Amino acid sequence: RSCAAGQYIINPNEDECQDCPVGASCNGKDLTGPPSSVWEADLMLGYHVLVSCPQGFGVVNTTSDGVFEPRLQECVPCGQGTECTTSSCQVCSLCQPGHYKSFAGTAACEECPRDTYREAPGATELAQCITCPAESDTRELTAQVSLASCHCQELYYAFRPSDGALLCHKCPLGAVCEDGVSLGTRGGLAAVWGFFAQDTTPGRKWLKSCPVGYRMENSTGYELQECQ
Repeated sequence: RSCAAGQYIINPNEDECQDCPVGASCNGKDLTGPPSSVWEADLMLGYHVLVSCPQGFGVVNTTSDGVFEPRLQECVPCGQGTECTTSSCQVCSLCQPGHYKSFAGTAACEECPRDTYREAPGATELAQCITCPAESDTRELTAQVSLASCHCQELYYAFRPSDGALLCHKCPLGAVCEDGVSLGTRGGLAAVWGFFAQDTTPGRKWLKSCPVGYRMENSTGYELQECQ
């Protein structure tokens, strides 16, 4: 026997007609799902079960209370902050740290742009990618996942207080800060390094003394300190 339009039946000799799931089409006899979706016949219960969906979709098959409902089965594009990048999908996963997705659709999550980072998964908008602190960058890398990916720019040196923040201070006149991390000295005078002491309150280096034959100039602000 055959069923009405919008229904299907697995075993016409034994089963009852089943209403077509919202994510399929039925001609009164057979069920046809979207391309690349996989449906399996449950011979004991007499209806088809949506097993997997194509890339970028997730399986939906329950009521709002989480109860399985055959008529509600369909492949739904992954929502904001989620993706499925495999060829066969059941559940959409949260965007990985360093990524975001601001719309519902089949596309994969996008990378947070350079000079930003995102620590937690599931970002739903670009604004959730956090911009590196002033005078720092990610060295042109994208999809970064922590503040540790932000480095002070050339001519600046880093100070990381106990709260884990990053402060980038301009290099004093009498020092060099080529790597954005440490503060060295001009003219290859490596020994002078020890004379720049850490001033913990503002997190800056303070010139304490100079080698023999040099005069210390540190009375005009942190950025103008040098041995003359």
